[in-house]
Amino acid sequence: MVSILLLVPALVCGTSGEKQTEIAVQNAVQNAVQTASQDGREPITTEQHPSTDSSSVTEITDAVEPTSEPGLSPVISFLSQKTVPFEDHGSQTEIALDAYVQRVLWAEVPASFSDEAWRALAVAIRTYAVYCYLHGLVLSPDSAVCCAYLTEEDALVQFGDRYDQIYRKAVSAVQDTAGEVLLWDGTAACTMFHAMSYQNTASAEAVLGNAVPYLVSVSTPEPQDTSGMITAAAFKEASLQTLLHVEQALPLTVEEDGEGRVQSVMTADGHRISGTEFRQRLSLRSTNFKIVMQDASLGELSLQVFGYGHGVGMSQWGAEYMAQAGNSYGEILAHYYPGCERSVNYVIP
Repeated sequence: MVSILLLVPALVCGTSGEKQTEIAVQNAVQNAVQTASQDGREPITTEQHPSTDSSSVTEITDAVEPTSEPGLSPVISFLSQKTVPFEDHGSQTEIALDAYVQRVLWAEVPASFSDEAWRALAVAIRTYAVYCYLHGLVLSPDSAVCCAYLTEEDALVQFGDRYDQIYRKAVSAVQDTAGEVLLWDGTAACTMFHAMSYQNTASAEAVLGNAVPYLVSVSTPEPQDTSGMITAAAFKEASLQTLLHVEQALPLTVEEDGEGRVQSVMTADGHRISGTEFRQRLSLRSTNFKIVMQDASLGELSLQVFGYGHGVGMSQWGAEYMAQAGNSYGEILAHYYPGCERSVNYVIP
């Protein structure tokens, strides 16, 4: 699953939550860019549904001694008991932070993923939730607004006989990373993530128009033959006119950014559309796409699309391949969020 953060929650997770993610990014951008200029640092959101155990969720909210890697900031206090604003069916309530992390893990992380990948996602989700809290953003179970999310009842139905196994996996990931968040300049970072990218992730600047020091394009290891990496999309001229709100679409002229993704598309009648908006209007899996064929006389367009999601931040499948290669969750997080500091038990101001 995917889902999309910098006052940009919808983009944070995998491919979901792109709306709130855009808002999140704008906030993070202002904070991060200002920080970078002050200290001289250079600028540096799962589309596949998961699977995890069966005790009560309250088990997750209990404070447990973290078993995370050495080299982290000193323990100050636990975030495990912290509650954050949560809106469900139009009514706002509170949810225990770690219970939220577990339920997003259920919805965002394939059950087959390695433990280190689960831990990396747990830290990213927790950090994202804290980031939203600090910026007045209310978490939502709606994947179109925020991260994908499963209630315990939905998880029981979806996972069936695998529920106990998947529950345990999520609980372990939450407890093994207890209190851990990623910090930029001493505060929670906007830890966007997505399902998969081809060769390189995207920067926040390329996708959202705002540069963020720790959301830059980095290499990602998932191979071309990863399931769902390459997809095809075909359109008729009439459909393009409707979807793009233009009188004449074909032929299209595509401009790529330095990361191999489409920055903008020019239609035949002179309308320029950003790559992100073009992707959204045509429901493409990513902005990394190539025109395979376009014929104005026949009124046909064929595209080849690479990856899945907005492409910013951590690639979930990239995290899995790094874990399979022996990387720890700390190394995975450092790769996808360069310059961020891992801290145990960050104290929310």
